Formats: sequence, structure tokens, C-alpha cells
Amino acid sequence: MRHSMVLPFLTAYWGKAQPRPDAVQSWHPVAYHSLDVAAAMAALLDVRPAWLAAVAAALNLSPEACRQRLVLAAALHDLGKFAENFQCKVPALQQLLSAEAGRTPHARLSTSGHGDIGHSLWKALARERRLRGLTPWVQAAVAHHGAPTTDPALNNAMTEASITDAGAFTDAALDLIGRPAFPDNYPEELGAETWRVTGLVILADWIGSNQSWGTPVTRLTQEIGTMEKSGSPSSLLSCRILGWWSWSGSSRGTRLINTLTARGNRRRSPSSKRPE
Repeated sequence: MRHSMVLPFLTAYWGKAQPRPDAVQSWHPVAYHSLDVAAAMAALLDVRPAWLAAVAAALNLSPEACRQRLVLAAALHDLGKFAENFQCKVPALQQLLSAEAGRTPHARLSTSGHGDIGHSLWKALARERRLRGLTPWVQAAVAHHGAPTTDPALNNAMTEASITDAGAFTDAALDLIGRPAFPDNYPEELGAETWRVTGLVILADWIGSNQSWGTPVTRLTQEIGTMEKSGSPSSLLSCRILGWWSWSGSSRGTRLINTLTARGNRRRSPSSKRPE
């Protein structure tokens, strides 16, 4: 099914391709996964406000401003997955999604991970959008696999089309979550808070990626049909993140996040593993 009216950043890029046997479909869009993690971050900060207060105080920010930056950073943590050198990890799926978007799939030779590519990609997107102040937050987020990222060249990892699509997703996320204001003297580094921000993104990614906890699932064809009637990609993204917030604010969602983040609870479920 070709979604001709839909912007490619919604339908042409997979973010997760290892569903449960009973999953509605065999892949999860990177745009959806990114918003799942952003909403999980928001829920996490609601359940653990002391964590938000600690980061805000360390960086001399209001809790509201700090929350917006953390949720945005979570939304942008997987920007590097828009790159063809990530998409071609599942060749058959890349072929399928490219065909549905009316495109020719491209392979890229770069072996850089999606965190490193996200680092370089954000630098380019931030310059165009005058958002240098958000750079240390995004750099902390793209390091969510536990190591500082490098700054590889993009031309061996991405085409201009995928860079444009990643930019379109970024703009949609900014429209949805809000564009933070940065004073001229805003520090360009987070210092020691870098690793606390990274840690929060890791936890939000873990929560937002787990399919066994009753979190919202993707019914892409149905949702795309709704969006095509409205003509607005932001309406679909809004429904996606509002659905997540509704789940996270439920007694089940709050209870789960409380359990996962309880002090001293360091055991991981035997069936859980760090998401890619």
C-alpha cells in the first residue's frame, strides 16, 4: 500500500524490526519509536520529579524548561536511524518501505553506528535551525548505548533524501514538543550532567521499547488513513504521543514506572534486554 500523501519520514523508515509473535505488524517506524521514548521520558519525569529537579538545579534551569529539553532530547535520540547505513541492516524491509514510498533503496558503506551518525546529523540540522543550545542535550541522547559518540562524515551513511526526512521529523518534533529558548550566554556543555541526561534517555528508551508491558502498539495503516483525511502529519504524531501519555498516566503505567525506578530495584527482567 503506497501512502502517497504522507511525508516519507513517517512511513519509509523502520526503527524496530523484531516484533513479538503477536505483533500487529512486522516493523515499527522510527518516528513512532522516537515519540514513544519521548512520552516515556515525560512519564518518567512525572513519576520521579526529584530526578527532574536535580538536573534542573544543576543546570540553573526551571523544571519546565529542563523537562522540555529532556523530552526533546529523547525524541531525537535515534536520529541516526534515518540513515541508509542503518536501514539496510534489514534489506528486505528497506526494499519494501522504499518501494511503498516510491523510492529507490540505497546502501551506504559507512560502518558508523546510528549514535555516531545521529551526532553528526544533529550538528547539521542544528546549524540550519539555529538550535546550537540544544546540541549538548542531543549529543547526550545519541550516546544512549553507553559510550561517547564520534563525528563521522554523513556522505557515506546517508543520502540527501534521508537527511531531508530526518530534518522534517525534527521540525515535527519541535512543533509538537516546543522549541526551547536559549539565551546568548547559555553554556554549550552539560558538564557532569551529560551522563545523568544520557541515563534518563537510556531508561526512557528501555521503557518505550518494551512490547510486553501493555504500551501502545502501532496500527500504521489505520492511523495513516486518519492522517490523510486531516492532511496534517502533526495530527498523527500528536495522537501517538497523547496515546502514550494516556497510558503512562494510567494506574498500570504509573505502577510500572514506579516499580522500574524504585530505589534499590536493580534487577532486570530475564526477558528484557537493551534496545538497539
